[in-house]
Amino acid sequence: MAFRCLVSALVIGVLAAAPGRAQVAPDAVRAELLALEARWDSAVVRKDIAALEQILAPSFVFIGADGSVSSRSEMLAALQAPDLVIDPFETRDVQVRLYGGTAILTGWFEQTGRFQGRAYRTRSRYTDVYVREAGRWVAVSAHASTLPRPE
Repeated sequence: MAFRCLVSALVIGVLAAAPGRAQVAPDAVRAELLALEARWDSAVVRKDIAALEQILAPSFVFIGADGSVSSRSEMLAALQAPDLVIDPFETRDVQVRLYGGTAILTGWFEQTGRFQGRAYRTRSRYTDVYVREAGRWVAVSAHASTLPRPE
């Protein structure tokens, strides 16, 4: 019986480490990543560029719903526009998957705000990719796809 348990543990360990296979995120890691997502959302609303520079890797790339590609510096510059106001928003149904030192978070959000005096509302499904560098998670990529409005 002990031998069978040992073999089972080894097989599970090999499968969990197999390339392309997601690892279950320990509760502490999941909580850390979800808190980082919340800090990111809050920093966007507050236009806290210093916080965003800590969250987003220098090589960060954002792919918009229209297929546009923005660097970290382009995204930060756009957020600083005085005629852009983003109301608080919250991500929902966030799933966390780990692949070694890479975390992929998927979910959706609804965002409202004003741009150049005009109100807007958008719903998007998103993917955020984080890597573990120097003992902390940093975002290296994000993508948002527009969801249809609910009927």
